[in-house]
Amino acid sequence: MVVSQQKTALWPSGKTLAQRSGVVVVTAATVAVVTVAAAVIVVVVIVVIVVAAAAAAVVVVVVVVVVVVVVVVVVVVVVGLDHPSSIILKSLKSLNRF
Repeated sequence: MVVSQQKTALWPSGKTLAQRSGVVVVTAATVAVVTVAAAVIVVVVIVVIVVAAAAAAVVVVVVVVVVVVVVVVVVVVVVGLDHPSSIILKSLKSLNRF
């Protein structure tokens, strides 16, 4: 059985090519993981902002609808009380009879 021996070339840092490659691979893997993690964090932040903005928009729409409904009801009641053929006015007059 023949065993081949390879000489390892030392780089100026004192590490062999394999060791340097290993460091590069680990660094590349770390950079990849950090990049993916950063991308996930950015996506989560964007989703949270979009959801918060949507929730705020829904709240604004609900408030506007409630205000409009209240204003319409108040106007109808006030105008209805002043109108001679008003159902509200007739009801109030009929209540006064008893």
